[in-house]
Amino acid sequence: MQSNRFSRRTLIRSTAMLGAGLAMPLPRLVRAASPNGKMRFAGIGVNGMGWSDVSSIGGYDKVEVVGLCDIDTARFDKAAEKWPNAPRFQDFRQMFDKIGNQIDAVNVSIPDHMHAFVAMHAMNLGKHVYCEKPLTHTVWEARQMTKLAAKNKLVTRMGNQIHSRIEYRLGVRMLRDGLIGKVKEIHSWVGASGAATCDLPAPPDRTDPVPGTLDWDLWLGVAADRPFVNEIYHPFKWRAWKDFGGGGFGDFGCHILDPPFTALELTAPKTIVAEQDGQTATRWPAGVKATYIFPGTKFTAGETVKVVWYNGNMKPGRELVPDMPADQDLPRAGSIFIGEKGQMVLPHWNGPRIYPRDLLASYDKPDLGSRHHWHDWVDAVLTGDVNISDNFAYAGPLTETVNLGLIAVQCEGQTLAWDPAALEITNNAKANGLLTREYRKGFEIKAVD
Repeated sequence: MQSNRFSRRTLIRSTAMLGAGLAMPLPRLVRAASPNGKMRFAGIGVNGMGWSDVSSIGGYDKVEVVGLCDIDTARFDKAAEKWPNAPRFQDFRQMFDKIGNQIDAVNVSIPDHMHAFVAMHAMNLGKHVYCEKPLTHTVWEARQMTKLAAKNKLVTRMGNQIHSRIEYRLGVRMLRDGLIGKVKEIHSWVGASGAATCDLPAPPDRTDPVPGTLDWDLWLGVAADRPFVNEIYHPFKWRAWKDFGGGGFGDFGCHILDPPFTALELTAPKTIVAEQDGQTATRWPAGVKATYIFPGTKFTAGETVKVVWYNGNMKPGRELVPDMPADQDLPRAGSIFIGEKGQMVLPHWNGPRIYPRDLLASYDKPDLGSRHHWHDWVDAVLTGDVNISDNFAYAGPLTETVNLGLIAVQCEGQTLAWDPAALEITNNAKANGLLTREYRKGFEIKAVD
């Protein structure tokens, strides 16, 4: 593995370029840049969900894996076995410093709080990016990611893989075809608790030795300095803590709200109000119910449409689907679309259910073909197709919506008015302050012009 020493030259370049909109290399058409016509790919985050992303992208025959990076060198095992000749790095900045001219594109599959910092560094170097969901940890970061991808004409995609699955695409098509009529309201949910990964009310007041394989300072990144505590943050348990993740809502919101956004062409909510069960000052709650009011679209029944999110111990009732047979129940996760003519229940990772069933009698089910979320991104990079679905122009506003819901959770019971053009919550100073975060020195993110 390469040394993790971080050169002064790299620090100067990182500070100068991150989000600043200064002169920077723009992406070339990859087929012309790569000697063998393949996309030259480096993985950032190679275990857990990172392994799923890296193996799915790197296993495609149109990809050459040229580098691997993980904050914890103990987590290289599978990736190093698969690509033993790819150089390994602990610090993504050093990787770009050493082999940046060999990289066309990267994945960013790391804890949520560092998505924007790492992805924007790559985009400022002209690299195409596949970033896990949620796209960012704050509303402000989502807006900057969206702007930077457009400014640098990059091929981007968010890692809500079910976006490309036939189940969701069929549900979207049925809604757009008007199978249940225009949509009046939507209820979306998942059983995951916000405290599922760690149910302590606060981190323990102790300091444990940092594993020799982990760069704890870089793992913290943008977040305030704090001691390492074993089995509290790394790996994966970070998701329960407000400084690093978004609980069950942040984890699943971009998955399950994806079909409503795609099918109805939702934009930005007008208002949001939330209730919660069990949040603390530092940890997300066990249960959430967040109610959004969106502007109506050509697919909705009114001038506005209500979208309600639930997770953990809060869930919609089956009475919302009056035409569902008595021997059926709602799935553990999914969405209910209430239309003028009937209802659709769209389970997470399963096909749509239509009620009443006779609505399907005259419906000609389309042949939508197969899609591969990771490979389609690679193909788009190779052809320069910046308009691929689920790019940051789409994923940014979707992530903003999820993060606005998390702000509403922290301002329980208060209806927040959102002005997307001004990037402002206009009626609540506390909520408006939560659109961004305080960045630790050396990990600042600058606004994109």
